[in-house]
Amino acid sequence: MPPRDPDGWASCSRKAPSGRGTLLVLYKPGDERWGEIAADFWQGRLPPLESIAAGTYSQLFRGRVDGATGQEYYFKRMPPRDWRDRIKHKLGSSRARRALAAGDQLRSAGLLTPRVACVIEHRSAAGVRESVLVTETVPEARNFLELMRTPSLGILNSLPRMRALLEQIARAVGRIHAAGFYHGDMRWGNLLCQGRETYWLDNERTRRYGKLPVRLRIQNLAQMALPTDLTWTDRLRMWRWYLDTCRLDPADQESTLRGVLKEIRRRWKKRGWDQDILTEANSRMRRARSSHE
Repeated sequence: MPPRDPDGWASCSRKAPSGRGTLLVLYKPGDERWGEIAADFWQGRLPPLESIAAGTYSQLFRGRVDGATGQEYYFKRMPPRDWRDRIKHKLGSSRARRALAAGDQLRSAGLLTPRVACVIEHRSAAGVRESVLVTETVPEARNFLELMRTPSLGILNSLPRMRALLEQIARAVGRIHAAGFYHGDMRWGNLLCQGRETYWLDNERTRRYGKLPVRLRIQNLAQMALPTDLTWTDRLRMWRWYLDTCRLDPADQESTLRGVLKEIRRRWKKRGWDQDILTEANSRMRRARSSHE
């Protein structure tokens, strides 16, 4: 039996095109058109959608559903990742439904994430077989990795613009941690920049805690430190901007930094990256860890 609708959401059912199971569609009250749009998507009757990315655990498409000038949407298809996900799907908690819940929590805390238009779940007697998260595109927004690595945007040629972007990233991470959230996949590609606003993407494994556990804070910070084309001077600046924003107890700052360095070393070694870089990183960060602007 499907779980109850999340607060502020309604649902409808459609017969699955294959005849096996049903499509359960969550949508905002008053926007019932998504029931038919979901059925059209499943049967390939929508206007052609652009394939943006395809991996083992998800496929991402982009397109319009109501004419050439209408709102653009992302459709993210998400089958179960592993046996844990399959158990959750049997219990009714699909990946898309978890992303919806986490996004609602982020927005309730004053943080930004793209608006969810609907959730589609392909259900059978065995539970959820696959789910789809449909979100609105954010106008004129780019992810931070694209901004930092696209020469034509001119950011790499402007030190003030690059540093302003790094500060925006660091303070965004500080704010999400200050609100008690752990992001399940904190990569630069999962943060969207729209001017001075930052939107969080890929929130299905994002969780909120009364007090963010140290190990989860360290995991997130180490994930953000992985790009190798960032100087260690700029990494230090980001650490300082992060501390200015995250409300981390001063007594915990040094141990957290040591933990981040240790986790960076582990991840870099796993990737076989240059050990000289690791040595220099440790030297620079250890010399600077007691200073805080």
